[in-house]
Amino acid sequence: MTKFREIRESLVSIWINLKRLLRLAKEADGFITYGYYTIGFISAFFPLIVNYIFKLFLDELIISQNIATSIPIILLALLASRYLIGFLEDFVIYGAGRTYFDYLFRYRIQNELNRRFYKKVSNLDIAHFEDPETQDLITKAQDTFTWRPPDFLRQFQYLFVAIITYISSFIVLAPYGFWIPAVVTLVVLPALYLRAKFGRIEWSIYGSGAPQVKKLWYLRWLLSNKTSIKELKIFKSTNELLKMFTDIQEYLYGLNKKPVIGFVKVIFYPDILKTIVLFAVAYYKLPEVLSGDMSIGDFTFFLNMLDRLVGTAGSMVINFGEMYGDNLYVNHYFDVLNLPKLIDEPKDPKRASKPQDPPLISFRKVSFSYPGDKKKVLKDISFDI
Repeated sequence: MTKFREIRESLVSIWINLKRLLRLAKEADGFITYGYYTIGFISAFFPLIVNYIFKLFLDELIISQNIATSIPIILLALLASRYLIGFLEDFVIYGAGRTYFDYLFRYRIQNELNRRFYKKVSNLDIAHFEDPETQDLITKAQDTFTWRPPDFLRQFQYLFVAIITYISSFIVLAPYGFWIPAVVTLVVLPALYLRAKFGRIEWSIYGSGAPQVKKLWYLRWLLSNKTSIKELKIFKSTNELLKMFTDIQEYLYGLNKKPVIGFVKVIFYPDILKTIVLFAVAYYKLPEVLSGDMSIGDFTFFLNMLDRLVGTAGSMVINFGEMYGDNLYVNHYFDVLNLPKLIDEPKDPKRASKPQDPPLISFRKVSFSYPGDKKKVLKDISFDI
């Protein structure tokens, strides 16, 4: 039940962040956002069209071998259509999609993310900067928000395309036997679980706030900040900090290496199972080709769409796994944007009249401690201003 609850909570979190980021993207540039996902939707159907035209071409080629000595017009038309669709596919996916919309979409998103983040941080109450947990949160978000949220949206576009391609492939394969695409889909599920698990491992090491990661962020700031660099030169402590920086990096590398090796060891088993199932399904249909119940074009189309179904199912696993990993970092960004205001400003402020004499501010037995720390840095302080 615990695993099921974790998966459900992760899916809910991904859905909430997806809606947030899509709303942000639409507000940043609606035309670019709609164009980016529309291009993805259109590109999802190109593989199906190309494979079907190739199936018609093969069947017509076999028929024409027996009844004609010259090249029939229909063969030329099918061949030309095959390469015309290929040209359109390249233009839509790589020209309009990844060159134009993908680049501009990422640029727009990054601009809007930066604007909202720094607007929020620059207007935070000073008390937030006295809280170490809030400081850690801002640092973690600042380190990743310019690329993790845009990648989250890009992976969603890839997932969106893969889902459309998968559904169309499933529908096309259903007449050959509804159980075939269903079984192939079930075979891919273990890989989905492993990919999501690896995403959790990656985030838990680098994004969950491990003490060594916090030290690494702090050392990186010390080694790059203009003021601290001056102090490092005065006290001759640069080499010592670099050594600490390197040691922490090596520690994190070792921490990450073990689960990655474990992931690599088990990820091959779903692929082996998938290969065996695909071979068995193809072998199952082979007698129909030999008996003439299925044409060579149909069999080729069947194999191509079966590969397409498996490929898109695998892409869905990878894309969802990437979204899962990115989502854990996206949470940092929205956690910063959702930091509450600690000092309420009056809705109807009154302008104070200018006093004739200087005002007097008195402090009597004032004590203070930082949030989360019981030790008082000021105790029973009294003074007049």
